[in-house]
Amino acid sequence: MCTAFVRYGDDYVCGFNMDISSEAMDWQLLMDEAQFAVTLRMNGKAAAGVPEGIAVPRTYTDFEQGMLRLHGVNRYGRFANQLNNMRFAKAPFEIGENCVPLYHLADAFIRGKYTLREVEELAREKKVVNLPQGAVGIPDMGMHSLMSDAEGHILVVEPGNGCAVLSGPYAAMSNFAVLELPGDFTPENFGYYGKDRYDTALSILRESDESFSAQDGLKLLEAVQQTGRWGTRISFVYSGNENAVYYALEHDFANVKKHCFAAAEA
Repeated sequence: MCTAFVRYGDDYVCGFNMDISSEAMDWQLLMDEAQFAVTLRMNGKAAAGVPEGIAVPRTYTDFEQGMLRLHGVNRYGRFANQLNNMRFAKAPFEIGENCVPLYHLADAFIRGKYTLREVEELAREKKVVNLPQGAVGIPDMGMHSLMSDAEGHILVVEPGNGCAVLSGPYAAMSNFAVLELPGDFTPENFGYYGKDRYDTALSILRESDESFSAQDGLKLLEAVQQTGRWGTRISFVYSGNENAVYYALEHDFANVKKHCFAAAEA
């Protein structure tokens, strides 16, 4: 159910495994000169959980061409994602001027509408809420995000728990709340929460040095890949030095492709 990581060194490298059932979401890849993203088609207000006829803040329905960017990175190195936060009941979807959906923060950040500091400010000023029930066919609707930028900043946004700026050259995230550990976060439940994947990713990052590369990032994602119904559908790694994304579909790491961005504007 997904793994994300960030590593700063000689290169800025970030990456993501999307582990999901093929029936849970009709996702598509969006690749152009400015962005690389896993998207979900949102058909108007109803698909976003917003009843027709109700006036709502623009942040609930602000999708570019109806495509909601769930996970991705842009040519400025702004990386965002939405990992399932298992058994997490806080901050369910709601509509309000004082609320902002996590999906908006991720989508807008990937689109380049916000800096990471602006995402942090919104997450502190407003109540961050989760996806509406039914938007994606997954066991729980709790989400959280590991975000980063090319300037060396890492941010955790966790609806219901707030947000936190992380220090250090690396970070990882899987499927348990990191700002407030679940009450049943015990060894018998570690597999459910993806702690094994988290531990593996963190171990690789801890043992890495400044030379950590995009190819090392792909090896990390391969080490935590999932198979079966909830298998890894796409793995992608961004290299700041190359301003490019390496990606593989259906855990086929023997056939990695490369997507290059246009040079970032000054």
